[in-house]
Amino acid sequence: MREIKFRAWDKKNKKMLKFNEIYPSMYTYDDSLEAMFSNAKDDGLEFMQYTGFEDENGVEIYTGDIVEYANTVDSYVGVVEYVNRYTAFRCVFPDGRWTDLYECIKVIGNKFENLEILEK
Repeated sequence: MREIKFRAWDKKNKKMLKFNEIYPSMYTYDDSLEAMFSNAKDDGLEFMQYTGFEDENGVEIYTGDIVEYANTVDSYVGVVEYVNRYTAFRCVFPDGRWTDLYECIKVIGNKFENLEILEK
């Protein structure tokens, strides 16, 4: 079973927060987690879930991360998303193509702090 963790983008202060910085008194995932997410929009927070995967350098991969996928021919940059239809995390590229999360993926930023990477 994968570890369930979150981080959040604080829209007001424009900074990334770890879960314990968001709600320091919440140490367990119980019914209060549901209340937390329902209030997140009012708090100006956007949550990103840990995928259970690490990149080729051992960096934890979260939804919203910008990753580089390289194969023997080329490299591509995309955003990690959760796809409800397939109940899976995937890297989605700007042209609509996607790939599953593999070891050959490297986290190079996130869509909040490094959007310019995707605009290249």
